[in-house]
Amino acid sequence: MKIQFQKLKNSLLLFLPLLFMFAFLGCDKMDVKETYTLKIPIYKKLGEVRKMDIVMSSPQQVQNAGKIYLYKDHLFINEPNIGIHIYDNSNPASPKSLGMLPIIGNFDLGIQNDLLYADNIVDLLTFDISNLSKPVLVDRQKDVFAIKYKLGEIERYE
Repeated sequence: MKIQFQKLKNSLLLFLPLLFMFAFLGCDKMDVKETYTLKIPIYKKLGEVRKMDIVMSSPQQVQNAGKIYLYKDHLFINEPNIGIHIYDNSNPASPKSLGMLPIIGNFDLGIQNDLLYADNIVDLLTFDISNLSKPVLVDRQKDVFAIKYKLGEIERYE
């Protein structure tokens, strides 16, 4: 009985490596190319962001649409953390891009009486949009959105 067990043990020790070798011989080499998107944070001090001029820039393609707002014959499309794209929507079948308001940290917008309200990280910005070719920043209310939640922790911007 002891001799048979020893033979079984020896044959298993030889058989297992052969089994693994044959199992992997059947696999073809696969040339898998994977691409990754790497996000690298760019940090600016809040004072630097507040000093930036926010003026209408040339039209840009929307990469990641956020909230969409329709006001009169115009379409406002927020691109989170980038800014607000403005379109002439008088012909809804073919909206025409007028330009973009580059607002860092912008995620939300609202419009009333030709005034565009937009968040700018922790500040609330008010633009006069009565002339949409040249929106004018008329007010910045500081620290309106002073607390930001991040992974269950409270992080204060200062």
